[in-house]
Amino acid sequence: MDEKTLTVYAPQAPEGVSLRLLAAQQKAKTQTLRPALQQWAAQYGSRRPISARLAPARALHDRLIVVDGKTAWLLTQSLNAFAKRSPASIEKTNPEATGLKVAAYEDIWSASAPL
Repeated sequence: MDEKTLTVYAPQAPEGVSLRLLAAQQKAKTQTLRPALQQWAAQYGSRRPISARLAPARALHDRLIVVDGKTAWLLTQSLNAFAKRSPASIEKTNPEATGLKVAAYEDIWSASAPL
């Protein structure tokens, strides 16, 4: 994950929506992500709350978007290079898989360090 998440994708979320970003500790581009988070917070404040965490090594595999803890989509590529080198897709998970993924990712979020 890098600043592109905040400059290209996050602005698509409506105002008032709280964003939580969870990146793999060993793969996050913190040198660009951290300043982008600070800029986002300065620009939007409480109108578009955001928090980010770095997951422990090897805790993440899927690229996932979860909305309200009820709906989840799997991405076939990382957001920072989505569809850049080859076709990419976003697939909605079935309700059973969504429940399992949301629970697992909540546990990972809880075990992750704030960025």
